[in-house]
Amino acid sequence: MKIGQDLGLSSYEFDFRPMSFNFIQQYVMEEILAEIQSTSPKISLHFQNEQNFMIDNILGSFKESALSPVLVFSDTQSPVYYNSFKTPFYWHYDPQGDVKGVISAKYNEGIILNYQFLEKLHHEGTLHNFMTNFYSGLRGAETKKIGLKIDWDSNLAPSIFDLVDFDFIELPINSKVEVCYRNVDSTKLQKNISILKNLTC
Repeated sequence: MKIGQDLGLSSYEFDFRPMSFNFIQQYVMEEILAEIQSTSPKISLHFQNEQNFMIDNILGSFKESALSPVLVFSDTQSPVYYNSFKTPFYWHYDPQGDVKGVISAKYNEGIILNYQFLEKLHHEGTLHNFMTNFYSGLRGAETKKIGLKIDWDSNLAPSIFDLVDFDFIELPINSKVEVCYRNVDSTKLQKNISILKNLTC
């Protein structure tokens, strides 16, 4: 976290998906939050097919905090489930989910698209049609933000950025920016962030 702050990053995601390499325990998150409250970063909490009481319990860590987290979901639950937490959320796009329902959900802030998915559509020649339909689904909800999930070595195609005006990028901490597991290499991180800034600006 400190490395990210030194590099000027202001948004951080805590991953609570049990199968994720970046899975973090609640008490560890609470220790980190105690150290960073004064900097007022943007905090998101990532879940996948988690029980309601578990998410409510983790949200409880913020009751005495000045920080207001947003939720991130990468599953295909119902809009009723997402709204039940009464907390702003982002949803990782999945064609198997209730896309229209999620977009129109009361607490939905936006959709996150996976770069690999967009790249596949691009190679198939169907990306333009997909994005046309996607933006049509956002009519009446133009304030929704669109995020892009990529990896550090994604071969970003300029044509995709010509079609989509992304509001933010979501990146994982993994071996591409680590010295060893869960130990971030500040030099690698800074280098990769600089490269991505040049590619996306």
